[in-house]
Amino acid sequence: MPFCSDRCKQVDLNKWLSGHYSIPAVEEEFSDADISDLENSQITH
Repeated sequence: MPFCSDRCKQVDLNKWLSGHYSIPAVEEEFSDADISDLENSQITH
């Protein structure tokens, strides 16, 4: 188990839910060529 007690698990969950922890996200811009490649690969598969 990753937690030493139920209390530690609840404290960790509370930190996630209250926004103290977060996972960074990076939004990528796709070029027209990238989009065409993705669309073509979906059609052939």
